Amino acid sequence: MTISTQSRAIAKLGAMTIMASALSTSVAIADDAATLAPVEKFYQAFNSQDPAMLGEVLAPDFVVHGTSPSLPDGDAAALGQAFQAFATGVPDLNYDILSTHVSGDYVTVRGTVTGTHSGPLFGMPATGTEVEFGAIDIHRVEDGQVAESWHVEDFATMLRQIGALPSGN
Repeated sequence: MTISTQSRAIAKLGAMTIMASALSTSVAIADDAATLAPVEKFYQAFNSQDPAMLGEVLAPDFVVHGTSPSLPDGDAAALGQAFQAFATGVPDLNYDILSTHVSGDYVTVRGTVTGTHSGPLFGMPATGTEVEFGAIDIHRVEDGQVAESWHVEDFATMLRQIGALPSGN
């Protein structure tokens, strides 16, 4: 093989590698978007306090894992009850997504929750206090629906804000 032929073969191989890499990247981006879509709808349902929309996005055998080993796992009904408790206690509750990370079937969401404590929440009567606290959630998506969720909210901060816990130093 002459140098000219060899150079053309290397260039052709390089171009094919770049095209294959671009195609692979496009497929990965499409897969990530498909995985992210039901999670985004999950938060739309949360922010609009729409249990029907939430029901559409949850898999039939959905599991919400307890935030610690001492808390049991729950199902869609348990999540719905928590959803309703927050809607009652903080009717203007909003989850602002700050960042997402998709890895395979898992989506990690970092966000800030805000709202006004204008109804009973965690046994505390309404205080009218604005609340703001952080949250990190992990969702597993299967067949276009959220199949499992793990939620870690900074409830200690929220409870301090509404006067249920002493302020920390």
